[in-house]
Amino acid sequence: MFFANGKRGKQTPTPPPCPTIKRVHSLRVLGIIVNAKLTAADHVDHLLSASASLLYALRVLRSSGIAADSLNDVFRSTVLAKILYCAPAWSGMCSAADRSRLDALLKLCKRYGYCDKNLPAIADMFSAADDQLFERVNRNSNNVLEPYLPAKRECCYSLRSQSHERTLIRLCTRLMVGHGGGVGVCFPRLPVP
Repeated sequence: MFFANGKRGKQTPTPPPCPTIKRVHSLRVLGIIVNAKLTAADHVDHLLSASASLLYALRVLRSSGIAADSLNDVFRSTVLAKILYCAPAWSGMCSAADRSRLDALLKLCKRYGYCDKNLPAIADMFSAADDQLFERVNRNSNNVLEPYLPAKRECCYSLRSQSHERTLIRLCTRLMVGHGGGVGVCFPRLPVP
């Protein structure tokens, strides 16, 4: 996969073609499809096509007389599990159109009776998955992501309670101008474990 710098007028020279290496526009990494534009559109396309075949299986199960609770369990363990697999890793790359396509799938499942009518929207499920990941990392000091969290703060004041006791990362307000003329915001460096 090759990423262009995206500046207008300037083309980054592509490396010479190597006959043994095939150029691809998307990669499947641990079941998540990442494309060259770093969007989740290809992954959402794959999810929707895979969910279509799972919905057919759910329709066959419902026509064979399976109970509604059992059908809901099958829906959660197949379709919903497929959609929410590694959601904290790829949900940030979803556009509003991708989220609306996934919401349309869930709305269809509600209409056909495959799932509960009170199933939350996909954005709420993504947010809950993010919160659950943060809680797991925050509670387990042996988690591989824990060194990347900011240090725990020591405060002797009795302030209102927060969801975590970590210090907030300070962002500087100045803009940095790169050597190619690009502008970016400076962020603090992440600690290397």
